[in-house]
Amino acid sequence: MNLRTVLFLSISILLLTACKQEPQQDKPKVDPDTIVAEVAIIRGFSVRDSSGIMVADALRAMQSVEYNAKGQELANKFFNQNGTVAWEDQFLLNEEGQKIGSRYYENGELKMTYKYDLDDQGRRVGYRAHDANTGVEMYRGFSKYEKDGGLRIDGSAPGPNAVVQWNYEYSFDKNGEETGYVYIAADGKRFPSTYSVKERDEQGRWLRRAVVTNDTVTAIETREFKSLTDSQ
Repeated sequence: MNLRTVLFLSISILLLTACKQEPQQDKPKVDPDTIVAEVAIIRGFSVRDSSGIMVADALRAMQSVEYNAKGQELANKFFNQNGTVAWEDQFLLNEEGQKIGSRYYENGELKMTYKYDLDDQGRRVGYRAHDANTGVEMYRGFSKYEKDGGLRIDGSAPGPNAVVQWNYEYSFDKNGEETGYVYIAADGKRFPSTYSVKERDEQGRWLRRAVVTNDTVTAIETREFKSLTDSQ
């Protein structure tokens, strides 16, 4: 075999090798239930009197709630005034779509992890909060339900054998929509507020509501839904 033949064969082999298609690597599978399909943006405003009517004034708070395509809550974020995320909860779901835990972040840093205890209806009845760095249990939370689920009472305790301090009550209508809440101070004094819905969308979800305390509108909240699948 002469040199010319050797060079020809070598070049042919290089060309064939270069033309071979690289084997395709399988893309990692993504659980569709973990993909955010819709976001609800909630804004809270202070109020001012305008000719005897309480109207929205300055923006005081903003949060977003993220949902998957099944309407299951994936994350809850609260924002600083400059639009950056102050803190957020990322929820963990089981195969039935029930929340079984969460991860709490501050300024993007994981601070706490939570493990939930559920009742036979899939409702959270307790949780244990652990330091994300050390794994040490920091405190426990508890929930109990009354009025056929129309009332949820939340409390917390600094340890497994400590006395539970019940500090919030939440009221719900027959569709599960929150209609008001009561803050219970350490001395037992109660501070109730209710929601007065002013606007809903075609699905019946509230878009605008007033927070009423002692028969006075003390805040106005708006909610805007954005679908992320329509733009994809």
